[in-house]
Amino acid sequence: MIWKQKRNYMLFSKKVADAKLSTKFMKWKTRPHPTLACFNDVDEEKCIIRLKKFAKNHIQMPTYIASVGMLTDTKTIFASPVMNNAMY
Repeated sequence: MIWKQKRNYMLFSKKVADAKLSTKFMKWKTRPHPTLACFNDVDEEKCIIRLKKFAKNHIQMPTYIASVGMLTDTKTIFASPVMNNAMY
């Protein structure tokens, strides 16, 4: 099961890189994860449309946020969900 997850992570990382979105997953060898951020130069209307489309195409999943923290070097606030069966 774990090798299948790692393989899926790698395939997803490659898709993200091929779409010219980011190479961070591949470079840092991290698994995909949701990221919420605040940027000053983003077209909010375009983001709203894309987020609504994303929400329509994905099902809700129960989640448990185990901790919230901050990366002091980048002043990034993060939440750490605990994985459950619905997420695999």
